[in-house]
Amino acid sequence: MLWFSLQFRQQPITFNYLPNARVVNYILNKKINISNHVKCKMLCHNVDSLLLRTYINQSKVDFKKSKIRNTVCKKYHLSNSAVNFVFTNCHDTLNLIDFVIKDTICDKCN
Repeated sequence: MLWFSLQFRQQPITFNYLPNARVVNYILNKKINISNHVKCKMLCHNVDSLLLRTYINQSKVDFKKSKIRNTVCKKYHLSNSAVNFVFTNCHDTLNLIDFVIKDTICDKCN
């Protein structure tokens, strides 16, 4: 009966018990404020919001670099094989403050 009722759900059920999955899920479900510097880098590398979400979804949180304890504003460092991100979370406002595609340089934005 449980299987029958769950097969008609619109969205799949996900279980985000591990810290990395919880942080990535939190970021993907919040409105992200993007700094002008990051917007410039995204334009330079032809990254739109859908590609940005894909990169975030494929990323892992670097908890050694991240500053999440004993601070008002938490800072999360995420990375995958192609991109590094830095997010801040202050008073439920999520900001993307840095975006770096590995092995590339955008001269207009630096």
